[in-house]
Amino acid sequence: MLEFCELLEEEFDAYAAEHINGSFCQSSKMGKLRKTTGFKVFYYGVKDSEQNKLLAAACLTIREPSNPLFGILKCLHLEKYFKLMLSKFNIYHQRAEIYGGPLVNSNLSNAEEEKLWYFFMQKLKEVAVRAGVSKLYCNPNIVFQHLDLCGNFVEGGELNKEFMKNLGFYEIAPISPAFHYKKNLKEYTSPKELLNSYAPKTRAEIRSAQNNCLSIRALEKSDLVVFDNILKATGQRQGFSSRGLEYYEAFYDAFTGEDIQEDGESAQFLAVEVDFSKLYTYLSEKKEQLIHEIEKYSNNSKKTGAKRELENQLKAVENKLEKYNSELAEGATFPICAGLFICSNHEMVYLFGGSLTEYMDLKAVYFLVSKQLEDAYNKGLGIFNFYGVGPNFETTAPEYGVLAFKQGFGGYIDELIGEWVMHLL
Repeated sequence: MLEFCELLEEEFDAYAAEHINGSFCQSSKMGKLRKTTGFKVFYYGVKDSEQNKLLAAACLTIREPSNPLFGILKCLHLEKYFKLMLSKFNIYHQRAEIYGGPLVNSNLSNAEEEKLWYFFMQKLKEVAVRAGVSKLYCNPNIVFQHLDLCGNFVEGGELNKEFMKNLGFYEIAPISPAFHYKKNLKEYTSPKELLNSYAPKTRAEIRSAQNNCLSIRALEKSDLVVFDNILKATGQRQGFSSRGLEYYEAFYDAFTGEDIQEDGESAQFLAVEVDFSKLYTYLSEKKEQLIHEIEKYSNNSKKTGAKRELENQLKAVENKLEKYNSELAEGATFPICAGLFICSNHEMVYLFGGSLTEYMDLKAVYFLVSKQLEDAYNKGLGIFNFYGVGPNFETTAPEYGVLAFKQGFGGYIDELIGEWVMHLL
């Protein structure tokens, strides 16, 4: 017999950690983050009362609107009388969200699982209605269809959109990325084999980055202004808005702490730094080496091709010495690239990232991502999730550069079931 119940955070996290569709979005850490941004947070589940076994779970968050009119009505204790009327005129919407959920198995060929979906959603709807919610949103972490690395259809996923409509939802334009670019790390038997799976151009970029005296530093909360500045600069270049320092600090508080080692879920804000003192030494020595090698081939007509290649390398070194003349003279070390990576369930997610335009030829983003892919592999994680791509996969699309970067590491694309809303009033 199915029993709807409220869950403790520990119960919810234990279930989510084992669920095939679990992610950092459905976790008590994300619940903690949402509390700091104005949400009320609840954890619900469905149990088999006879076996006392948890069959489904969801983190449900509710936020009241900040409409000034509703604030006045609330002060006058009149809000409950006007709630329905205001919602119909699109003035008031108290919304509930199941962000990245609910966590329910999606094998609809099983009649019991289909029954479970209907039961759970009905109970969540009742909870939302009692709380005065007018709209219930969800974006399940469930695959609608599998695509290849170029965005071409491969096969259908586990859940179809018609079923979501039957549950009472309407599809809306997605807020979160609907297309996730992923790489299956279980296909490789060693870090070397993983590296060899990348495109030749990507491997060349990684080798180039390794010669640029780069290092990775984990940022403390007090350093997050560095992360925010790099993300802002990247957003201006690529046309997106940074979440802002306050959000990153709240994220840091929610996803870091003493309990990380206990539940295996963690987040790292990382910065790639370049040591210009070491880079100056390396470039100077490389320049002298190339000049010496070119001189050896100066009178050898059979080595014309080799000499031309060395001359191209020398020109690149000289250009870099000229371009970074002031930084090299100062010999400073500072961050030029940053990323937020989350280990949750069976995957590592590259959630946010960016780099400073003026230093992009140092290939810091290739250095960072290749190191994190290797780290995810060594941790035994099954998936590296590059997160959002698309929805336009054409080479002429403005966002194609992001896709092309990720394609260089190999992988595939999962299109999730999308963003859905249920009108309750």
